[in-house]
Amino acid sequence: MRIVSKDGQSWLTIIHHGDDKYSAYEMEAHVNTGLSQFHAKNFDVHLLCLGEFIKELDRFISDRSLCPQLDGTYDSFVRFRAVGTAAIVEFCIGDNREMFSFRQSGVFEMDQEYFTQCLTDFRRLNEAQPVAESNCN
Repeated sequence: MRIVSKDGQSWLTIIHHGDDKYSAYEMEAHVNTGLSQFHAKNFDVHLLCLGEFIKELDRFISDRSLCPQLDGTYDSFVRFRAVGTAAIVEFCIGDNREMFSFRQSGVFEMDQEYFTQCLTDFRRLNEAQPVAESNCN
C-alpha cells in the first residue's frame, strides 16, 4: 500500500512479505520538502495490533478528534491526525543494531479523497498476516 502526500512529493509504503515460517512488513518513506529529501526503509518491521488500528482508522474518517496510530517494532509507527480540516500522516521508521538505534520520522498532509482507499489497503495488509494478533489492549 502507498500513502501519498497531497502535493504528490512525499509518500509512505507498507508491503507485506514472507511465508508461513516468517512474515514481516517493509516500511519505506520518501519526503521531499523542496530543498531537502529524506528517505528511509526497513524490510523487517512487525506491525502490532493492525486489526485494532483499522477499526480506529475507520472511526477517524468520521470523527477527526481521534488520532489512530499503528505501532511497529523498532519504534516504527504510522499515525493519522487532523489539523483543522487537513489530514496529517506522521511516521517513524526505525531499526536497532547492537548498541545503536536509527530512526527517520516525517510528516505530510494527505489528500482526504483517498481515505477510503487507504482503509481498504490496510485491511488487505491485515488479511495477509498469517498469525492472529494478541495482546492488543
